[in-house]
Amino acid sequence: MKKGYLGKTMRLLVSLIVAGSMLAACGKQPAVTESTEAAGEKTETVQTDGSTASETEVEDWESEPIVLKATIVDYATCGYFEEAMNKFTEMHPNVTFEPIDILNSDYIEKVTTMMAGGEDIDLIYSKNNQQYMTLVSNGQVEDLMPYIERDGVDLSIYSGAAEKLSINNQIFGLPFRNDLWLLFYNKDLFDKAGVAYPTDDMTWDDWAQMCKEMTSGSGTEKVYGGYLQNWPASVQNMTIQDGKHTTIETDYEFMRDAYQRVLDLQDNGYIMDYSTISTGSLHYTGTFFNQQVATVYQGSWFITYLLEETNAGTLPFKWGMVKAPHTAGGQSGDAVGAAFPMCVNSKSKNKEAAWQFIKYLCSEEGAEIMAANGALPAVRTDKVMEIYLNQEGFPEGCESAFDVTQLSFEVPVHEKSGTIGTILNEENSLIMTKSLSLDDGLKELTERVNEALNEE
Repeated sequence: MKKGYLGKTMRLLVSLIVAGSMLAACGKQPAVTESTEAAGEKTETVQTDGSTASETEVEDWESEPIVLKATIVDYATCGYFEEAMNKFTEMHPNVTFEPIDILNSDYIEKVTTMMAGGEDIDLIYSKNNQQYMTLVSNGQVEDLMPYIERDGVDLSIYSGAAEKLSINNQIFGLPFRNDLWLLFYNKDLFDKAGVAYPTDDMTWDDWAQMCKEMTSGSGTEKVYGGYLQNWPASVQNMTIQDGKHTTIETDYEFMRDAYQRVLDLQDNGYIMDYSTISTGSLHYTGTFFNQQVATVYQGSWFITYLLEETNAGTLPFKWGMVKAPHTAGGQSGDAVGAAFPMCVNSKSKNKEAAWQFIKYLCSEEGAEIMAANGALPAVRTDKVMEIYLNQEGFPEGCESAFDVTQLSFEVPVHEKSGTIGTILNEENSLIMTKSLSLDDGLKELTERVNEALNEE
């Protein structure tokens, strides 16, 4: 055990406190070899399983019946997948789908088991960058760049998300969703307090002052100015949104200001305490619904819940949302997001058909289907956003919340993202519960990440 590290007992305790563990990515990147034939200028790219994707020829995939099997997170509650699959089958009647519905909490473990067992799967929904890197490192997903280049897919429509999935000029999945972290607020509480609503151009210090002004009452009647879920991203996002850093670095001193700000807010009772949230298994949906907090920093997936409650007439207040606050040296529109790519199994017997569906799902037409079903698509044309913003119950005046000038991923695509994600999770909990001082926590975080980066 290294000097300054906690013992195994404390590590186990921390692992139970933090919200889940992340899969470690291992192994080397699959190699890509190109060869050019003079006759016909035909270029082929060797894939992870030895097969090739021609840049000049499209495999015949429409003459015989094909069943595409796809692993999907919470398929039953994601209406856009069923609708997109049905539309694709209407256009290509020989293709039908067999969705494999897996609960969010079980998804990564079950997909890992299925892939290791060689199950017959064509399409894989990648839940996060850690899973994406694991699939890539294990050679389990197809490089889509030959298909992208052959079909002339314009990657710029994904606003930088596709490029961030690139590994050594290879892309193993196209993003169909790209959620953003935003600041949600209770309009009724602000009106009652006589405090101006949050805006799209606030700094985190402005938000901290707002939390102070919006905190009132005590005991069961207390209203906190802000709420940060007990996830590492809730604090660490504040340190990477300007694009100058990622969560995988060799020195974490750059996180000091954000942690100090949040710890001060917590100590003064202006935001709900991390330990209270953890021990009480509290969730941002409940605390916001019960009007215990005035603002919540959370992902755009929260919108689906709020719209459901609003349209059901069960949400007892008016709400709004703005862009996330930014650093003092940053700018409005510095955003942190999470992309969700769809991948092709490298052992699929239906690679061309699987690619054609991904291309459709990740197109503007696919994005329109997602937007109409409440999901924030990776493709955000004016038409797509008009559909998204015109959903029933959507609050007025929040259109600009989705304008992004700079996008960072919560966790970058990196071969050690799984291992380092676990370290970030553990050290965040130790700092926020004051099991370690901020100085010791940042020092230990730096030491552990460097150790992980240097491991073969």
